[in-house]
Amino acid sequence: MFKKMCKSSHNFRVLSYNCLAPIYCNEHAYPYVNSHVLNWDYRKYNITREILRYCPDIICLQEVQLNHFEEFFQKEFQEHNYEGIFRTKTRDSIREKRSIDGCAIFFNKNRYDVRSRYHVDFNETARQYLAQHFHLDPKNIPKDTQHPCRQMIRRLHKGNVALILLLTEKTNSAYDHPHELIVANTHMYWDPKFTDVKVWQTYMLCKELQKLRALGHNAPIVLCGDFNSEPSSAVYQILVQSKIDKTAYNVKLVSSRITIQIELIKEYGEQNIPSLEELQHELNFVSAYTNEPKYTNYTAHYKGTLDYVLYSKEKLSCLSHLEEVEETQLSKEMALPNSVHSSDHVPLMAEFGYNDDIKSFHNDLSNQHQQQQPLFQSNSPNNHISKRGNDDKLKMKAKPILSSQNTASAATAVVLNSKNPKDL
Repeated sequence: MFKKMCKSSHNFRVLSYNCLAPIYCNEHAYPYVNSHVLNWDYRKYNITREILRYCPDIICLQEVQLNHFEEFFQKEFQEHNYEGIFRTKTRDSIREKRSIDGCAIFFNKNRYDVRSRYHVDFNETARQYLAQHFHLDPKNIPKDTQHPCRQMIRRLHKGNVALILLLTEKTNSAYDHPHELIVANTHMYWDPKFTDVKVWQTYMLCKELQKLRALGHNAPIVLCGDFNSEPSSAVYQILVQSKIDKTAYNVKLVSSRITIQIELIKEYGEQNIPSLEELQHELNFVSAYTNEPKYTNYTAHYKGTLDYVLYSKEKLSCLSHLEEVEETQLSKEMALPNSVHSSDHVPLMAEFGYNDDIKSFHNDLSNQHQQQQPLFQSNSPNNHISKRGNDDKLKMKAKPILSSQNTASAATAVVLNSKNPKDL
C-alpha cells in the first residue's frame, strides 16, 4: 500500500547530525585524513552548508562545543531564521569548560515558539533513582567505595545529557488549534563495554519523556540522537519495542561480532539493580527509517549505524526520509571525515505530517473526487510524484526516500521544500 503525501503547510522536517567536536577530531584519531581537512575552520562551513541545503525546520546536533555554539553555530543559523538552545555535558572537566561538548536544538523561529525547555542530566537522575532504590538520602549517599549504590553511581556517572523542547506552532492547524511538538536530542555514552550504562540512560530519557506526557503535554515526540548503539542492541530494542527481553538482558546480548555480559549484573548481582520489568515505557516509538541505514558512522576503525530519528506514531506519520549515502561516497577518501563530509557521521533527516492534518487532507481529497471527475488518474500509485518546489520532486512510497547521494554537489542534493564504537 502506498501513501499519498499530505500537502499540509504543517508538515515539518527534522535533521539529526553528530558534527564531530574538534576536541575529538585530531590526526591521532583520524590518521588517514589530511590535517587541513580536520581543521575546524574548514569543517564548520562544510557542516552548516550541508545542513542548510536540506532546509530543515528543526536541527538536532550532537558534539557541539559550548564555545562553538556561541561563537559560530548560533550566529550562523540566526542568519537563516533559526533559534538555538544548548545543553553541555556534565563534566568536572580537566579541559577548559567552554570546550566541553553537548547537544543543541535549532528551530525555525518564524514557525515555532518555545513553550518549555527541559534537560536530562543522566548523572543526577541516576543518583536520585539509585538513592531511592537503596532507600538512601540522595544528599547522604555513603562514601564507602564498596557500597553497591556508590559503585553503581560511579559506573553510571558519564556526564551525558539530553535536551528536550516543547515547541508550539505559530499558526493554527486544520482543527483550529496550534500543533505542539516535543523534540528530544541526546548523545549516549560511547564505550562498547558499558552497554548497561547506555540501557540505563535510554530508560531514564524515556521515563522523563513520559513525565512530560503525565504533566499534560500530550504532544507527539520526535527523538533524535547518537545512541552509540546498533539496531541489534538492547538500547534499540527498548526504544522501538518499549521494553527489553529479560532473558537477553539478563544473560547475554549476542550479535554476529561479539557477546557482551551486562556489567551491572555481573559485578553487583541481579538483586542490586532495579527490576528489569521497570525498564519499559509507553511512548510507542517507531523509526523514521523502515530499514535503518547501513552506515551512519563510517571511519577506518568502525563502520555501522549508531544514529536514529524516532517518533511517536499515534499523532505523527513519516512522509519521507533522506536516502542513505552510498558507501562509494563514504569510502572515496578511505573513510570519514573527508573533504566533502566533515564529520565521521552522516546526517539523518525525515519529514513528518500530523495525523489529524493527513486525515483532513484525505477527507478533502475524497470530497473533491465526489464533486468532479479527475482529468487523469494513474493506475499505479507507486508512480505518484508530488512537486514541493522547483527543485523538489519526491517519489512517495510506503516509506518514501529523499535523494542525497553526493552532498558535494548541489545538483545531486535534494532541497527539501520550505523549509564509535559499536554496541552489539
